[in-house]
Order: sequence, then C-alpha cells, then structure tokens
Amino acid sequence: MIVLLFIISLVTPYYGSTDVDEYAGSAKFFAGMYNADIRASHSMFFGFVHAPLVLAFGSFLGIKIVNLIILSLIIFSVYWISGKDKRALFLILASPLIWYMGPWINPIQIAGLLFLWGFFFMEKFDKDGKMNYVIYSGILIGLAGVFWNTVIYIFVFLLIAFFYNRNVNSVVVFALSFIVGLLPLFIFEQYMFGFFLFSITKTVASNVMASVSGGGIYSGQELLRTSALVGYLAFLVMVPLFIYTFFLRKNFVENKRAVIFMTLVLLFYLINPQIRYLIFLYPIFVLYLAKILTKKKFLIQASIFVILSLLVINPYLVQTKYSTDSLEFGSVVGNFGNWEFEAREDKKILKDLSGILMIYRGESFVVGPESDRYAELAFLYWGNDVGEFVSIQDYNLAIRDDKVLFEKRFETSSSIDNRRQIWIEGGMSRNPREDTDYDSIKYAISFDRNLGLEEFELIESYEKLFLFEKK
Repeated sequence: MIVLLFIISLVTPYYGSTDVDEYAGSAKFFAGMYNADIRASHSMFFGFVHAPLVLAFGSFLGIKIVNLIILSLIIFSVYWISGKDKRALFLILASPLIWYMGPWINPIQIAGLLFLWGFFFMEKFDKDGKMNYVIYSGILIGLAGVFWNTVIYIFVFLLIAFFYNRNVNSVVVFALSFIVGLLPLFIFEQYMFGFFLFSITKTVASNVMASVSGGGIYSGQELLRTSALVGYLAFLVMVPLFIYTFFLRKNFVENKRAVIFMTLVLLFYLINPQIRYLIFLYPIFVLYLAKILTKKKFLIQASIFVILSLLVINPYLVQTKYSTDSLEFGSVVGNFGNWEFEAREDKKILKDLSGILMIYRGESFVVGPESDRYAELAFLYWGNDVGEFVSIQDYNLAIRDDKVLFEKRFETSSSIDNRRQIWIEGGMSRNPREDTDYDSIKYAISFDRNLGLEEFELIESYEKLFLFEKK
C-alpha cells in the first residue's frame, strides 16, 4: 500500500492547494530559481531546508519524495507506538488523511511526525511522572513548531490539558524545552529578518487583528458562505465515525487529559476547518481507536476509511490528464455535481508564457489582475528568461509612492476626564529595502482581459494569458 501511495502521489501534478505557493515557492526562492521576490508569510524554514532538493532535482519532485517518506515514518511510528498492533497498522494505512496528504508539499507532515513522538512522551509523563519525558516532549513539539508555526497554539492546548493541577516546575521545564526545540527557527529568523520572533509575532498578531476586525483566523464573512459550510462538511466527514467512543465513561476516565487535548484542538480547527490539519490528530485517533473498538466497530471504521481513501485519490488521478476545479476532496464536495474538466491548465499557461518570452526575453512583468497571481507564474516557470514577476499590488503601491498594505489602530475610549489613553497600532507594508525598479517595467501579464492598470494596453491575447504594454 505504501508503494501505491508513492506512485499515485508522484504521478499526479498536484502539489497541494492552501499555501503551496508559499511553501514550495520559498524552497524555490532559496534555491535561487524563483523569478520573483518572495512573499511567504509563515513556515519559511520548511522552504529553506528543502532548497537543496529543488536545486538538485530542478523541480519539486525531491520535496514530494521527502514528504512521502515522512508519511511512511508516521505509519511505522503508529505501528511501533501501538506495540506493533496490526489493527492500528491497518487503520493508519487505510486512513484517508494519509492518502489525502500524499501529494501535498506542506510542512504539516514533518510537523505531524515530530508532534506524534512529542505526544507519545507526553503520555508517558502523564503515566509515569518522569521529568525526562517532559523534556523530550517539549523539544520535539518545539521542533514541530520550527516547520509549522501554528504549533504554538497546539502547545497552549497541551499546557491546558496535561499540566492543569500539576507542579509548576513541570510547566516551566516543558516551556523551556519547547523553546529549546524552537532554537533553529529563532536562529534562522534572526539571520534572515533581523528579529528572531518574526514569524511567531506575525502569525499571532495577524490572527488577533483578523479576529478583532473580522471574526476568526480568516475573514468572518467566509463562515457565512455556502462554500465555507461545505468546507465544514468535508472536514467533519474526515473525522473518524467512532470518535465519540473517546467520551464514553470508561475511556474518558482512563485517558481524560488526552481526550481533553484532542477536543480542544478539534474545536480550534473548526475556526478555519481544513482537512490537512487533521494529520496532526489522526495518528492519535488511530492509536486510541485500535485499542477500544470492538471487532464489529473496527470493521465498520476500517471500511469507511477505505471508501474515503478511494474517494480522496480520485481527483489526484484525474489531474494526471486534466485540469479541474475540484483539485482535492474538499473541493470535490464543494463542487458536487458541477465538476469541470479540461486539458491541463498548467501546460497551457507555460505554453503561453513560452510564446511571450520568445519575443520579450529578459523583461520583467507586472502580473495581475489579482495580487498573488505573480506567485503562480513564479511557481510554474523554470528558467532564466524572465527578469522578474512583480505583484500588481506592489506595483500599485510603488507608483503611488506608498508602502502600507494595511494598518489598524486600537485605542481606549474613556468615559471620564482621563489624561491618558492606551493605543496599539500594527500593520503590514512593503519592504522599504526592496530593489525592484518599478518605473522600468514596460510589460504586464494578466490572467484576465482586464488587467486593471490604465497605463497598460492589451497587445496580445493567448489561450490563458494576456500581454499588456505600457502606453
């Protein structure tokens, strides 16, 4: 089954959906093969350590192979931690999350592996009370946070679940061990950004500001949309059917802290439900389900896993030949009954780009009409015939001599005659030290006939791309 997982994941051109341009793009950037300035917002260490693979393979294939090896290690880890329980092995092999994450270039796989072992030692501490287990757990979970910055929230839930009503010394040891595990990230960010807490500060601050202004990690309005509701459905379908057995009296009493932890994390995930997040919890689900399910319930759960896994791999196989609006299981559910298929879109885009570069070799291009479409071209294109792909958002800011993308100010409003008030201000801006010469850019590429820049006029239409020239 692992061989089949490798084959399906490697033959599909799919690399993942959410943030894949950032994760894979940062690896390509650090390899010196990214024809744009990087704008990754988190987990850049993942791209940095995988850059040699991009350089060696001249593609993202090496990262895919490494991520598949990591998924294999998760499978064998579950088997070993379970005491070589064959039921646990079958459940994790059949797990739809393993097959779902197979082709993905994402830091959550390696973070999930490190976290699994961190959780293993945390449970040993819960049973034996030995402080060395706390140290092992803290370091491993800290290392998970190096690759996937969201682990900082998971760390808080572990503190709540496993250290409530415990000696303060164990809390301090766990926190310090977690910080030790984060040291590679601190060193990397101090060198790259001049601030060792860059990504953690950015992640937490942006989420807080988004929550205050919109509700939730992402825009609160998204939760009202039908597509978001379908996203919840796709997420919940992936949660094991018999997870409720964790809350039965006998099981809950025996594993109270672990069940509380899993519940807190699941509730946190529901703020912004994405199927990939479950790879963090699935190995733990499997370990417990293998122990507590009756033979009948085990067969039912295993059958559901197999059916879901078959559904999960279908869009990946389709993409070996066609482009589709249903790239993975979540979008398959969201577009149910309205699936669209056409010849591989990435090949069409590259063909158009090749035609443009035959005439305009070495030029830099503003890319629009959306602000992040430049990253799509930088992700797809492998070559040296482009000066730079430039975001239309950054171009608009530059020609207005503006740097601020957004800013937010929070301040108190006293109802009494108070001489002082408190205010906090934050935001995001362009890097003032970037060296892009916006004034010299003469051409633009758009994925739509309407670029949205009045100073550019359409000069050539291709199958997927439109070429504009400055008037």
